[in-house]
Amino acid sequence: SDGVAQEYAQRYGKSFTVIRNLPNTNPLPVAVKRHERLLIIYQGAINMGRGLEMLCESMKFLPEAELWIAGSGDLEQQVQQAAAPLVAAGQIRFLGRVAPAKLREITAEAMVGVSLEEDFGLSYRYSLPNKLFDYIAAGIPVLVSDLPEMRKIVDDYGLGMVLKERTPQALAATLRTMLTNEDTRAKWIANVAKAAGELTWDLEQEKLFRVWEKS
Repeated sequence: SDGVAQEYAQRYGKSFTVIRNLPNTNPLPVAVKRHERLLIIYQGAINMGRGLEMLCESMKFLPEAELWIAGSGDLEQQVQQAAAPLVAAGQIRFLGRVAPAKLREITAEAMVGVSLEEDFGLSYRYSLPNKLFDYIAAGIPVLVSDLPEMRKIVDDYGLGMVLKERTPQALAATLRTMLTNEDTRAKWIANVAKAAGELTWDLEQEKLFRVWEKS
């Protein structure tokens, strides 16, 4: 990300080219069958600093919605145990690891994708998680942490919201707004489609080619 490049430039007195790990160009899903409930998705590592404990807790305040978590990691057992009552009630589902093509289909069923990394140091603060771009490639609005690089993507393209208060109650209220405000959702979805056409590896790789040409 730009934040990482700037940090390295200050430390080493060199300029750096930012090449993001963007998805390949694929057509946005057409006539996606939405899930029968208001569906939220998280995809990625179930590790420390991903906001998953808060996300699961927030579902207690959002009974009309369902959360799917796709991925695995160090905290998988711990998060599953904490979420067990909501899993038993059918409100939270742990999907485990999912093949990329299948994951894209699943993601397109959701109404919101979340990326709620905590500010646990510079690598988190300046992160641009793959999941953020995968959500966009699947055509769904996003909710992200108030960290500079993720916030910039959301603000520049107008394709979702930034979480301003990190409590389960505030998260639930923000998600409810994102799930139910149809006029705003229509604008986000249109902007997501535009962003999906620009945030692709087909375009990003040109930067890498230019670096090679100069070397």
